[in-house]
Amino acid sequence: MKTALLEFARINIFNFNAKGNEKKWFPARYLAFVLHAGKGDRVELIDLGDAGEIDRTVALFKEELGDARDKEALKALETSRKIHDLVFEPLRKALGDVKEVFISPDGNLNLNPFEVLQAPDGKFLIEDYTFNYLAAGRDIIGFGEIKEKGGRALLMGDPDFDLGAEEKGSTLRKLALAEGKPQGPTKRSSEMRGFSFQRLPGTKEEVDGIKGLMGEGGADWYTGKEALEEVLRQKGTPRILHLATHGFFLSDQDLSAIREDVMGRGIEQVISPVHLVRR
Repeated sequence: MKTALLEFARINIFNFNAKGNEKKWFPARYLAFVLHAGKGDRVELIDLGDAGEIDRTVALFKEELGDARDKEALKALETSRKIHDLVFEPLRKALGDVKEVFISPDGNLNLNPFEVLQAPDGKFLIEDYTFNYLAAGRDIIGFGEIKEKGGRALLMGDPDFDLGAEEKGSTLRKLALAEGKPQGPTKRSSEMRGFSFQRLPGTKEEVDGIKGLMGEGGADWYTGKEALEEVLRQKGTPRILHLATHGFFLSDQDLSAIREDVMGRGIEQVISPVHLVRR
């Protein structure tokens, strides 16, 4: 059975030529990368177009699937065909005679079950393809490798997002852990000073519930002030890792400073030229 990796990317492109009140960002788009097994030197890139339309259609599909009424079920079938035409049909030529597809979705495509998309001939994709889902395309590299048996399960939740440096250091000393070195550049596109994030007490209940199922000796668990990145990094490879938290996303920022930095170094050092193939 021929196999391929299909990796999606929802991208926002910064408009370096924007002036004054002109928009700093171009509309988001979805790209798809197709890599065939045994052909690592050949990656095909397909531009799927406007991300807004795809996101709205996928959200509608999810809503319709959750409605048990017959009328909504028929609407869901129609929407699944639309998603097929927007997202999968442009990829068929690149996939060729592949029958097993490893998919790494992005954006709202994470909410989309590709198996139930219907083609114009009335067949569902599950009838012709076997789909395997990945968090990231690089995960496929470890397939088939023999892994060492992991250590104790590690459960973390309800972190204190506003923990101060002094209190954090005190907590790490209490846990007999060293403060980790910064990972990568410390400079961010948006300064985090002045932001405050609410705690998530429900995630503590989640960790406590899993701890109860595993038993007192079945896992290490850290919540509140002890739910720290340093704990995660210094605990090795747990047999089971459960993180109960949320991600916070900031709105688009004015990246004029980044623009100046990029233009000063030369844009070719930051963005590699890519030829987009439109299907």
